[in-house]
Amino acid sequence: VYREILYEDLMSVSPHFKISITEHAKWGTGESSMYELQSALATGMFLARMYRRPEVESATYHCACMGDGWWGLYQTNMKQYWPTPIGTMYGVYQEHVGDRVVWTKMTSETNSDYVNPQSGGERFNLVAFARGKRELELIFTNYTEHVEFPLNIKFKNNYTLESSTVFTGCNFTSAPMYPDTLDCIQTNVDKTKVKNFSSITVPPKCMMFLRLTSDKDLPQLGAKG
Repeated sequence: VYREILYEDLMSVSPHFKISITEHAKWGTGESSMYELQSALATGMFLARMYRRPEVESATYHCACMGDGWWGLYQTNMKQYWPTPIGTMYGVYQEHVGDRVVWTKMTSETNSDYVNPQSGGERFNLVAFARGKRELELIFTNYTEHVEFPLNIKFKNNYTLESSTVFTGCNFTSAPMYPDTLDCIQTNVDKTKVKNFSSITVPPKCMMFLRLTSDKDLPQLGAKG
């Protein structure tokens, strides 16, 4: 709700206002909660929200390397550097950002707050990107520890699923503290093609990246369809 109020205030002054958000990151109750898997998922949800906001020009993460701090895309220990869960997530994310955002709407048969962007209980969201003429990227974030989301997806065109990538971890609090624990964060890619794609289940504690191709050209920036 506060985002709508801020947007209305800005537009009442000038429709040309843009916001640049700097140093965003998930707050937590202790040091490790700032860079665990749950922090990466919270950041994924935040990015989806910001991509859908017309007044947001940019949103940059808190810092590149956390060192002895609490946030960062990389960390250092034993004189070595390796990605935090947030850094790994950003690496996957950038591979799936297209050249324009596509409008989407998500509903729940149970009217769950989990999928309500106006609710403080939102734990599942989506952002969609088009790339070129026929490629579509869907990025789902499931910020719950134990709830899966079976989806029925309605498209205007017919789509083929080209690949699905799941970013996840052993548990909500997974965070590699030494190089030999990097496998507690996983990125799993499945390149099985599915024609006439229309349904999938998003597992708990993950981000799912779907790459699809359409049987028709997709609208360009500013066009309807």
